[in-house]
Amino acid sequence: MSSFCIANTPSGDVIYKKKNTHLTIGFLNGFIHILEKNEEEKQFFDNFEQNSLESIFHSKFEKITQLEASSIVPNNGKTKSVKVKNYSTRDILQRGIFYNDYKATEFTYPQLSKSVIGKMKYTKQIYDAHFIKPFYFQDRYFVENAEYSVTFDKNVKIKPVLLGVEDHNVAFSETKKGNKTTYTWTLSNVEEYKFEKNSPSRSYSSPHILILIESYTHQGKTHQISSGVDDLYRWYSKLVSLIDKEDEKLLQDQLDKIISGTSSKEEAKKAVFYWVQKNIKYIAFEDGMEGFIPRSASEVLTKRYGDCKDMANLLYNFYRLMDVNAHLTWIGTRAKPYTYEEMPCTMTDNHMICSITENDTTLFLDATNPFSDYGMPTSMIQGKEALIGKGATYEIKVVPEISAEKNVRIDSAHITLDGTDLKGNYTTQLTGYAKEEYYASTFKSELKNETKGFRDFIDIGKNNVSFSSENVDGFSKGEKVGRINFEFQLPNYCRNVSNRFYINLNLHKLKIGEKLDVEKRIHSYEEEYKRQFSSIVTFDIPEGYELSYLPKGTSKSCSFGSITTEYQIKDQTIVYSRNFTSDYLLLSPSDFAEWNSFVKEVSEINQENIIIKQTKTQ
Repeated sequence: MSSFCIANTPSGDVIYKKKNTHLTIGFLNGFIHILEKNEEEKQFFDNFEQNSLESIFHSKFEKITQLEASSIVPNNGKTKSVKVKNYSTRDILQRGIFYNDYKATEFTYPQLSKSVIGKMKYTKQIYDAHFIKPFYFQDRYFVENAEYSVTFDKNVKIKPVLLGVEDHNVAFSETKKGNKTTYTWTLSNVEEYKFEKNSPSRSYSSPHILILIESYTHQGKTHQISSGVDDLYRWYSKLVSLIDKEDEKLLQDQLDKIISGTSSKEEAKKAVFYWVQKNIKYIAFEDGMEGFIPRSASEVLTKRYGDCKDMANLLYNFYRLMDVNAHLTWIGTRAKPYTYEEMPCTMTDNHMICSITENDTTLFLDATNPFSDYGMPTSMIQGKEALIGKGATYEIKVVPEISAEKNVRIDSAHITLDGTDLKGNYTTQLTGYAKEEYYASTFKSELKNETKGFRDFIDIGKNNVSFSSENVDGFSKGEKVGRINFEFQLPNYCRNVSNRFYINLNLHKLKIGEKLDVEKRIHSYEEEYKRQFSSIVTFDIPEGYELSYLPKGTSKSCSFGSITTEYQIKDQTIVYSRNFTSDYLLLSPSDFAEWNSFVKEVSEINQENIIIKQTKTQ
């Protein structure tokens, strides 16, 4: 990390002069007692109205017990403190969450002008040791001094977990006073966190620390909290045991209706998954412990809505009645980079699904995604550890990354030339996540009442493309291949130069990601899924024309993808085939140079033209 005198040459509107958090872990009336004291100082340089608002976020697991803030304003060569008088608290609406208990206590720093310093101090009481939050040394503004410390009683055993600090000089110190020990971590001159397109969550790279309370001893008895995965699963199991008693008859009656007409147990399992996916509306709730305890399956069935854990529990109970080896399963999405071993706490997962174990195979079933096929994990949990509940025991398994060969788009086109217009018949076949992507794009387009969703997904030629005779099939639940067929016309698609016609047979330009700035980009580049794209374009050379130039086929590859092309000519017909594979989910900065070289080669292929010339005047 570079350092510089930010006070004299600020690079942004605001800098942090100080960003400190101190955690105190002790006992009060026989119970563990956790206080989090925060102190921040910001210096303002520009855009004062925009930057004057300050927000402190909290939930039912924590309570703000003290809060004071003020502006330190220049005054005749000295300074004066102008206290904040008005504070307000509002509910936080988060994207994709119907209701949560998150709130923001807010205020506005008064009398801001250049070099004014805003000071804020507040204390939170944390009610449950499972919900200590991480401290990020880095922020959206430059931080001159960041400090995190924890003071804990001798009867408390803690485990500090530092992540993303490999390239940072974090200083550590330890002091003891009586029965108390204090650990302190400091980091100076921390550059602002830069948000970049297609980058993973900041937890992957931003330096941060989390304190796990492994155990505490009180009156001779030791209480385990987060010493390992055993403790976490024990706590999760306790929460599951609090689910309201099920109405078995209600569940069985509905199950009988769902699987009626199925000819095998395998068909019945699929029918159950698709029924829950279609008939239970996903609505996210995060309200205190209700955000962790599933509602009863019978309640979810009656209300016909629920969040991820509610839908998982309904699936689990249906399968339980079918004598299927199903399990409630906790998992983190790809926004969470942690493993259960390194971080055995609620920070590691943020999702619940149902899994089925059959012989040596585990299926990860997430009905919250309205587009996913039975047995196909949602793309957001690929490669993630799953904590599979098995009664008194558990198992950790990694969700597989779905190979590119299962996420395929195959295009075939038969085209002709009419003047400078291109027209013909086009067929697209989709499997795996490529099929889901079509589902999602058309669904979003319908929600927005747009008509361009189909055109944007097919993405051939130019924006002036017109479609007719559209036929879509194979997108019903359980069908493996979706098919789209249509007629199309591309006005003025080819260039005519001196009776030579330049035609690009790469109708669908491969959009494989932008060239990544090796010098400036900081974070890894993330893709939603691995994919394959194949196309065969058959072009009939019109009567009165002959081939003047045909590109050579090529084969290019790198560690993260490959492309092959081939041109064949027979009589008056040219057949162009292209096969492309993108075989990564995350590109690290050390991979950018290799990837950029490949992107350049693909871009050159995208621009290739055949040339035909007119041999006689029409």
